[in-house]
Amino acid sequence: MPKFKSGLIVFLVVLICIPSAFARKKKDKTGAIVENVYTDAEYDFKLTIRENWQGKVFSEPSNYRLEVEQTNPEIPPEYAEYASEMPLPSMSIYLATVDLPPVAFVDSLLSQTYKSDQKKEILKDVDFFDESISFQGFTTRIKKGVKFGDLDGVQWEGTARYNIKMGEQSISNETAVGLLGIKKGKNLLLFLTGHDKRYFRKLFDEAIEMAMSVKW
Repeated sequence: MPKFKSGLIVFLVVLICIPSAFARKKKDKTGAIVENVYTDAEYDFKLTIRENWQGKVFSEPSNYRLEVEQTNPEIPPEYAEYASEMPLPSMSIYLATVDLPPVAFVDSLLSQTYKSDQKKEILKDVDFFDESISFQGFTTRIKKGVKFGDLDGVQWEGTARYNIKMGEQSISNETAVGLLGIKKGKNLLLFLTGHDKRYFRKLFDEAIEMAMSVKW
């Protein structure tokens, strides 16, 4: 076969195969939700999503496995007229590979001196900075080891502190934050959520219920 023809055939095969490979990759998801039950495609755990929450899976590769949103949130009265424009309270579910026990790993996330790429990724929606808002650290209210079935875990509740610049002045503000962790082997499943302090208790109790539903 003439060289230019064989080269053309190879080129066409590559041209056909590469888009197909990318198409297959695009369709790979972290898991699937069927009848309010999320099943993870890689780590083989299941989680039941409450009826008043909705879930969204991620495209692989992703350490974030699932995000769930509360569909019937309590709205602060001062924001009632903007209720339709406000984002829904949400919880991110992240899979970390760690050697530390659950409580010690949470301590590393809360530390103001310890830094890592993994910590930065986990706390990207909490520990941020822009021209008007700067993150000032966490305050712990509850931190304890807990059991999720036969698996060791952790429950942490507290606040994230911020400074907000308003012209030449700055004010302090706090958001209630909750974190749950479930560990199997070296894999630690993290649940992270935050909300207005007035309505956080109901939100986090529902988050705990979903974490307790995990089968792994």
